[in-house]
Amino acid sequence: MDTEEVRLLLIKKLRNRTKSENHEKNVSSIMSSLQDLEILKLAMRGASLDEAEKILGYKIDGVFLVHPRGEADLRNKYDFFKTLSREKIREIQEAHWPTVLDIVHYEQMNIPVWSLPLTPEYFFPQTDRETKRHFQEVSQKKKEEALILLKFFESEGKIPIILGALTGRIARFLKKQGIQSPLITGIYLTPCFISGMIKKIAVIAKEIALEYRIALVGGAGNMGQAILNWLVAEGFQNITVIEASNAELNSIQNKYETEIAQQCLYLTTNIEAVREKDIVIVATASPRILVKADMLSAGTIIIDDTHPSNVAKDVIGDKIAVLRVMAKAPKLKYNFPMDQMSDNETVTCLAEGVLMVAIGNTLMNAYNEVCVLNTRECQLKLMKKVAQKGRELDIGFADFRDYDNYISNERVKKVRSLKNE
Repeated sequence: MDTEEVRLLLIKKLRNRTKSENHEKNVSSIMSSLQDLEILKLAMRGASLDEAEKILGYKIDGVFLVHPRGEADLRNKYDFFKTLSREKIREIQEAHWPTVLDIVHYEQMNIPVWSLPLTPEYFFPQTDRETKRHFQEVSQKKKEEALILLKFFESEGKIPIILGALTGRIARFLKKQGIQSPLITGIYLTPCFISGMIKKIAVIAKEIALEYRIALVGGAGNMGQAILNWLVAEGFQNITVIEASNAELNSIQNKYETEIAQQCLYLTTNIEAVREKDIVIVATASPRILVKADMLSAGTIIIDDTHPSNVAKDVIGDKIAVLRVMAKAPKLKYNFPMDQMSDNETVTCLAEGVLMVAIGNTLMNAYNEVCVLNTRECQLKLMKKVAQKGRELDIGFADFRDYDNYISNERVKKVRSLKNE
């Protein structure tokens, strides 16, 4: 197949994709569509960015790079996988990933959604060292294939690269490989949403938000430190950061000596410290369950920002509520399932990516300044810019919900009432 044939096929496949409201349901069409990114790479090797965008039929304003977050998530996102064995799924991922899954539209913006395969620790059985090594090599190869495309788009100007899962790991890989574009993970929007959710809980329960006893599980990661920075700046007076080791807590201790001395901030490696807290925020990247029902007291509300969730499903009950952190973006249009329960919902990293594109070079420059200086003050400055743009575009946190159902104000009020009994 020569270059022109490849381009014509690409035009046909991608344009058909944008017109479809549903993902393909049968094996043959999905197997064909899994070739999209391979075709895209072939077309781009000899094309300029302008040529590539003409081929695609739309201007690329950013890229949304996602990982399925476990076998169940994989089967949910690709309906036809429900009929296939694990061995067949593995074969498809090795041969045909990454792939273009969808195109996100927001007003005049176009953001293609690309998926990498599952990483070994989230899916592949590792019965021996050789098997483990093989799947690590597969995962590495697929990341390198995606890198080819990201570098191509970056060659004529920086574009937001939105990371939908395994954000720390993928961000480190891309930076190490020389990617200069902003890597959007939600850390400049999520903290504002979480603070807003806590304040809303307090209004519903007729309590004082700044007096809540808050536990932050995973406070030393990129997201955790951003949440902590925002909460401290907002004036919350009783925050306990929980991490797996003292080494991870050291970076926080060095930045928050004043707050620790004033006894507004406490550091611990004991996960049992979630007990007796009013609010438990979970913001880790662990592949396993960390927060369990027997650790918690009645009246606690968990704010869960983990993917896959690090909160045991049996936590949800009459005495404890779990709230997922999701964004509300009324004009955002896409079909790809990312835990949304309505057309207005989306994950915070995608909402933040849209805001980055909307603000343009001003925010890009501010983002780069934060990356260079890496200070609390610069991070807060950028958070405020992103939050302000969100208010202008009516992008905020979504209605209260857990993993499957919306949570009413009455339910929040009832759970909080148990704290004083």
